[in-house]
Amino acid sequence: MKAGRVKIIAFRTRLWRPGTNYLNLIAGRVEGRIKDRDLLVVSEKPLSTAMGFLFDEARINPGLLARGIARFWMKTIWGRILGPFTGMNDRNLERLRGYPVMEGARHKELALMLKGFIAALKPWSEGGLDASNLPYAYCAAPLPDPERVAQEIQDFLRRRLRVDAPVMIVDSDKTYLLGNIGLSTRDSTVPGIINLGFVSFILGRRLGLRAYATPIAYTGGPLSLKGLLRVASLADRAMGSGAGNTVWDMAENFNTGLTEVSWDMLSRIPHRPLAVVRGMF
Repeated sequence: MKAGRVKIIAFRTRLWRPGTNYLNLIAGRVEGRIKDRDLLVVSEKPLSTAMGFLFDEARINPGLLARGIARFWMKTIWGRILGPFTGMNDRNLERLRGYPVMEGARHKELALMLKGFIAALKPWSEGGLDASNLPYAYCAAPLPDPERVAQEIQDFLRRRLRVDAPVMIVDSDKTYLLGNIGLSTRDSTVPGIINLGFVSFILGRRLGLRAYATPIAYTGGPLSLKGLLRVASLADRAMGSGAGNTVWDMAENFNTGLTEVSWDMLSRIPHRPLAVVRGMF
């Protein structure tokens, strides 16, 4: 894939499971294909999965607040007020109005536990939580220290491959660019990106701001926020969405219930969690 003078090469790998040696897997996959001053982009969710930041929502007993968010806030406020207000398409509005109360309440309880009340009010990807491309009722939490992980990957490539390539960790959840500020719905270590929770989602969509994938950590040299967002989005697009962008898409693709997708089903889908970006520096 080429965009202007930037070239992007996405790499297919096997499905990452808990315990996957992501350092060896990454190095083995890009060996001979990555050069000094290339940028390696890695999707966050496979890293979270490999490192074991997974929660089985089937084991969660939701409280009254989580049940209320699932039953009223999601179905009525998002499904009938905020959804139309932010220009959601009919398909997503239908999904919100039919939001599964028990499964949704468990998910919202996890969001409340890990990311707080404001994050739980977002319709999906609450604070970086992600259940897509995961089996059963598993949900991946965002990396607690993504900058450390990005630096670890860069240092490993330097030792193993003798390649000095900066690293970016990216999440497909959107950041909206307003002047020199990125309005995000999740945390990022990149300067200039601020997390306003679901308010960023409403402002970004209502104001018609340009939406980008979110770089959550970056170990490279100076680059404008707009440049980082652009590269994150190009790489995210090249890597694709695997079995689907959401749990609804994933279930529809496999023709199963929301929590009936298995590891075996997911292993049959092409996964491209890595991309090399060339021509930035």
